Amino acid sequence: MTVAAYDLDGVLAAPVPASFFTKPWRHMSGVERSQRANRLLEWYATAPLLHVPTERSFHVITARKEEVRSVTQRWLEKQFGKRVLSVCMLSVGRTVKNVVEFKAASLRRLGVTDFTEDNRTIVRALRRQDLRCRVWHYVGGRQVLDYEPGFL
Repeated sequence: MTVAAYDLDGVLAAPVPASFFTKPWRHMSGVERSQRANRLLEWYATAPLLHVPTERSFHVITARKEEVRSVTQRWLEKQFGKRVLSVCMLSVGRTVKNVVEFKAASLRRLGVTDFTEDNRTIVRALRRQDLRCRVWHYVGGRQVLDYEPGFL
């Protein structure tokens, strides 16, 4: 039985535009941080749909923070109805190490057999974990199993 999970931004939803991140968070004033947070919330509420899974139901594993759970769940419900089984959201700082550990732990806990991710760095790192799961790379509107030679 296939147990599918998908990353959110860049797979199910269009990625957040790079223009949202022109200035590092640590260099922003309080007003700038508030404006960016509001822009992100608006994006999360209205992001264009990118990919429609073929599975009847699936999990979502995202590096979005818990603080945006309600807007994220509303978007998912609008796009997919009741097809989403669970939404796993990051609760620690968003570093590559933290994201990989969080996603690997979520994949194991949920018993996922197929996970689709758009971030090549995360894909490579997850493929090096001891997962009983295929990690698909979402690129150019397609899911590919582009493992490096000698990996398997």
